[in-house]
Amino acid sequence: MTRLLITSVGSLVGQNVLDTLDDRRGGFHVAGTTSVARIALDRCDRVYLVPETAAPPSPYQRRFADVFAREQP
Repeated sequence: MTRLLITSVGSLVGQNVLDTLDDRRGGFHVAGTTSVARIALDRCDRVYLVPETAAPPSPYQRRFADVFAREQP
């Protein structure tokens, strides 16, 4: 199964990417990252909360590296 990792999945761009996958969803494991905890992201198999990218880069970079290693997209 193809594994996808969509960054900023709660954004309009992320939602548009999910829209394009709607009719092909069965062939993908979709993980996403977001910095907004209140967004309902039931269209992903797994969602990771990450620090805002406007924050100093090292917290985001560390969290993203952890997510990437776990998901192996």
